[in-house]
Amino acid sequence: MSTDPIVLEVRRSRKRFVAHTIQTYGPLVVITLIASMLFGDLRSRVISVTIVIVVAVSLSTVYFRRARVFLTAEKLGLRGWFGTWWVPRSDLARALLVESLEVRSGKRGRELFLFDRAGKRLSRLSGRGWGNASILRIAQALAVPLATIDRRISVKELSIAEPAALRWYEYRPYLLIGVLLVAVAAVIAAAIALAG
Repeated sequence: MSTDPIVLEVRRSRKRFVAHTIQTYGPLVVITLIASMLFGDLRSRVISVTIVIVVAVSLSTVYFRRARVFLTAEKLGLRGWFGTWWVPRSDLARALLVESLEVRSGKRGRELFLFDRAGKRLSRLSGRGWGNASILRIAQALAVPLATIDRRISVKELSIAEPAALRWYEYRPYLLIGVLLVAVAAVIAAAIALAG
């Protein structure tokens, strides 16, 4: 923890946390259920699905209890799984607040992107996890030049307007889906080979 007094501390939104946990770990539970139906009896299905649910809820709960954004006079702190990542406020050159970023699965809330002097993205805070009001409070408290896109914008439009804002898999989702499908197919093929 920084020795500077904390000017602003923001926690994740509980309501959004629950929805995000279901979206993140729901597919894993379904895949585990399908795999256990293919390769096991009722007891192994119940055990494997229970283990996945307990681990997913435990990991999510630990993250939720730890996750914070801290703002001091000198630093911005982002706490997640493994400690707090501190960024000197002098390294923050500008911020971009996107009111509504559209993705294929639907409309997202506010997104706050933070950039250094070279234009590299330092951080991204999403309204899905932190809450739209909290994102706005952080953006206003940073005291860096703040650009705002106050209309709905697609991932493709944002990748053209601000190339450093998004990671490659966000504007090429089909490539990511393909990589994930190949990985799942490889795991299923290995399980079949070991079972047979």
